[in-house]
Formats: sequence, C-alpha cells, structure tokens
Amino acid sequence: MKTLTTLIDVHQHILDKHQAALAKLQQEYNILDESLVALQAQYQQQCEVVSKEPGFSMTFGAYQAQVNEKKDYIALAKQQLQERMNQTRAIITKEYTTIKKYEQLLEQKRQEEALEQSRKDTQAMDELAIQQFERNDT
Repeated sequence: MKTLTTLIDVHQHILDKHQAALAKLQQEYNILDESLVALQAQYQQQCEVVSKEPGFSMTFGAYQAQVNEKKDYIALAKQQLQERMNQTRAIITKEYTTIKKYEQLLEQKRQEEALEQSRKDTQAMDELAIQQFERNDT
C-alpha cells in the first residue's frame, strides 16, 4: 500500500508541475492577445492620422507591411503556444487518469484488507464462542 501511496505522490507532483506550466503558457498566450489588441489599436490610430494628413500616406505602406508582419509573428507565436498548451493538457489528463487508477487500486486494497480483517475477527470470535461452549458443556 505504501508503494501505491508513493506512486500517487510522484504522479501528483508531476501533475502539479504541468499544471503550473500550463498556467504560465496561458499567461504568455494572454500577453500575446493583449499585444495584438494594442497593435490593432495603434494601427487604427495611424489610419486616422493618415486620413487627416495626406503627407503621411507615403510611409504608410511600409508601416502597414510592418504591422502585418508583426500580426503574422504574433499569430504564429500564438499557434505554437496553443500547441504546447494542448500537449501539456494531454499530459495533465494522462497524469490525472494515472492518479485515479492508483487511488482506485489503493481503495480496493484497503477494502480487501478490511474484509480480511473482518474475516479474521469473525474467525477469532467463532473460536472464542466454541471454547466458551466447550467449557460450559463440560
């Protein structure tokens, strides 16, 4: 039973480690989302400036290309993070399943031990009852 408890503890540690990693990945993903929103807001501001000041329109094409490049970079980074998050979630699911299997085995073993103890107690009580009966019978 001690080995099952140890296995549960080991897998729980692994699970906790991956859950912390997933939280960190989620934070990174949220930061990328925020940077994309900020980039979009900045782009909208520049569009308004260009619409009011036609002199800026010459450099706007290069700026627009730069913004599109940043958007593509952010989209790629988000996709890579999403893949890593999915892999981490799969590991978490596997570890959680493993822990549950060990917990079920541990519970089954405890029930078997309790049943065995109950049988021993019943047998001991039966022997005492037989001895008591034999003393009273003689």
